[in-house]
Amino acid sequence: AEAESVMGATAGRHEPPDFLRKLPSDARLLEPYYYLSSGQAAICRRSPSLQPYADHLPGWVPHRKIADAMGFPHSGIEAALAKLRGTPYIWATEFE
Repeated sequence: AEAESVMGATAGRHEPPDFLRKLPSDARLLEPYYYLSSGQAAICRRSPSLQPYADHLPGWVPHRKIADAMGFPHSGIEAALAKLRGTPYIWATEFE
């Protein structure tokens, strides 16, 4: 897998195993992912569920982790997956 989850470039910490520095070239994801830029690291450091990702941004984080950090249920994610017949999606507000 191209998750590049060996060592993070910062602080010598391991990247979380579900963190993707870049998307896999075969575009086969097991779950929806959300892009976070390095500019969002300070916000991530304040959230227990996103803190492990903060030192490794930019990159892709599971969308459910974002929802958890914001206090949202997974129902919207599940609805999107149902509409897509189970195909995981990527979301990046940075590029809208």
